[in-house]
Amino acid sequence: TFNWSAVSGVTSYELEVDNDSTFNSPTIKKSDLTTNSFSAQSPLADGSYYWRVRGKDAEGNWGEWSDVFQFTISIAILSVTPTSLDFGSNETTKTFTISNTGSGTLTWNITDDSNWLDVNPASGTTSTETDQITVTVDRTNMASGAHSGTVSIISGSGTKTVSISASKEVPDLSVSPPSLDFGSSETNKSFFISNSGTGTLTWNVSDDKDWISVNPASGSTSFETDQLTVTVDRSNLGAGIHSGTITVTSNGGTETISVTASK
Repeated sequence: TFNWSAVSGVTSYELEVDNDSTFNSPTIKKSDLTTNSFSAQSPLADGSYYWRVRGKDAEGNWGEWSDVFQFTISIAILSVTPTSLDFGSNETTKTFTISNTGSGTLTWNITDDSNWLDVNPASGTTSTETDQITVTVDRTNMASGAHSGTVSIISGSGTKTVSISASKEVPDLSVSPPSLDFGSSETNKSFFISNSGTGTLTWNVSDDKDWISVNPASGSTSFETDQLTVTVDRSNLGAGIHSGTITVTSNGGTETISVTASK
């Protein structure tokens, strides 16, 4: 919209707008304006423009052109890449970029809808450069399973979103049977380790007696069941009933197996 001061005695105005200060081929030329303002009905392309106005009296005489005024049109366009980020079950940091595919300066702010998401930086401006945004996932208080969230980039030229997906795997140690009785003659028995949770269960085995040995002593399992062999050596045992404990420690908890043998 172009506005100018009304001139006494003027019955109509003429307006010229051009991207050249010589006004040889005006982009806008209006000669029948009866008010001291004009609103362009079509958008102007990006660039620098000049405009001027003059008035005509009741006898049809045109006055001098006004001073030449200049203005610039620049339209910023928000572009975000990529529009989705998948963190899987173990990645914590990923990035996306913000750029201005238009002109001028793009001002943007970022919000997210999940308390396990953090975005840095959360605001900024960009003209010709590309801004890199870091998204961090915190699984500390996240429940087991798949999760989704949305990061929104808000600007004067619109809003874009980046969809976020992440999952948390929680291993859960399961050991069976809870006890092994070798009696007076058996030397080998087995117990089993499985993961009743999600993700990968990493485990280690120890025992508290030198007459007990376990093989293997460490491992990992996701879906399969691991079989471990316990061997009892009575060579140095005295007569009577003996007891010991096998301890299985893991990232999904700790379990114990009681072991008894007699000689």
